[in-house]
Amino acid sequence: MTMTLDLDTNQNGQPAAAPGAPSVRIPTEQDMDAPMLTFAHRDFLAVPADLTVERALKSLRGKNCSVGVGYIYAVDTERRLVGVIPLRALLCSALDAPIRDIMRPNVIALPQTATVLVACEMFSTHRFVAFPVVDENNRILGVVDVRLFADEVLDLSEHQQVHAAFDIIGLRLSKGRVRSPWLAFPYRFPWLLTTIGSGLLCAFVTSLFQATLGEALALAFFLTLVLGLGESIAVQSLTLTLQSLHRIGVAERLRSELGRELTQGLLLGAICAALVSGLAFAWQGDARTAAVLGASILAIVAQAGAMGVIVPTLVHRLRWDVKVAAGPITLAATDVVTLVIYFTMAALIL
Repeated sequence: MTMTLDLDTNQNGQPAAAPGAPSVRIPTEQDMDAPMLTFAHRDFLAVPADLTVERALKSLRGKNCSVGVGYIYAVDTERRLVGVIPLRALLCSALDAPIRDIMRPNVIALPQTATVLVACEMFSTHRFVAFPVVDENNRILGVVDVRLFADEVLDLSEHQQVHAAFDIIGLRLSKGRVRSPWLAFPYRFPWLLTTIGSGLLCAFVTSLFQATLGEALALAFFLTLVLGLGESIAVQSLTLTLQSLHRIGVAERLRSELGRELTQGLLLGAICAALVSGLAFAWQGDARTAAVLGASILAIVAQAGAMGVIVPTLVHRLRWDVKVAAGPITLAATDVVTLVIYFTMAALIL
């Protein structure tokens, strides 16, 4: 790796890239789930953050770099990324100015576990021309240049989102396009069994609360509403979880994303509960039914958000096909828990 630290090896202890080394391979559609680090340039430019501009320029002179962009990275004594130095700032600043004064801290970087698809999304979102790739200790392992991505490769990230939508409902797009009904059947039917099973379980749960429904028939009017709310929140949470599934560990994901979804679920649930219960009271004139709806929706939305994190994480831990299995299982579990919460609240309040 060509760094300005006077070292002949990179952070992994491997030989530095030689001048004139061939460029890295350009990702294709088949590489969208491959680690982005595989395609990163290893001969980037970095300078210690405690240098002055004059010393940094001298150290950079004659260095080889295949990343043809105007970014130079600042690192500390442990080679951790601490900032990025725009080329214009380096050339136009006073020679005695410290690098720390002209660099921009809080660099947006890709973790070494990021996939090509994640890199495409980052380039589309932030419009930068390069991203550093860092390890768990924030040490630079390589730099991803936007020139690696032709327009058709960047378009694949949007194409991948279409596949993800089909994955959530339990159907891979390539399988669904099979022309023969008999060949498509084995790919589509098994996950319909999940829906059938959850539907039968929901019917059983409903049968346990026949007396409650008999006392307050108006509760049946809102069954579709509460089920729809739960499923909508679960799908939103599931989509966000699938995007980050391979970027962070299981424990970290459960800790950070579960807390975030619970907090957002309580906020969304409170607003939905107030709106629905108010409309129900205005329509039915029954304060108890409105109270059941309000309390139920608050709990349902919160649990649905949590379900969208927990289920795909467990499916991933079991090494199942998470993109296909997580959607049907999440929706099935959310429906069952939603009905249990709804009827339990009704029994307690009524």
